[in-house]
Amino acid sequence: MKVIDLKNKKRSLAEVLELASKENLVLKTAAGKEFVLAETDEFDREIALVRENSALMKLLEQRSKEKGKYSIRQVKQILKLI
Repeated sequence: MKVIDLKNKKRSLAEVLELASKENLVLKTAAGKEFVLAETDEFDREIALVRENSALMKLLEQRSKEKGKYSIRQVKQILKLI
């Protein structure tokens, strides 16, 4: 990860984005704050959206706590197929 110190040299947003397209960056401001700039892809965005879906996250949490396995017969009973 490359560190870009913004207090020493002014860079345009286009220049910083071009650098970030090649490798992840840490941007250091004159005030000493640091920010990470990294390229994302569609999968990263999808993961972020899923994590923001509280109903889905609650369902996944409940399902992760389920224990054991079901036989075909038990599944049919649960689904009222027999």
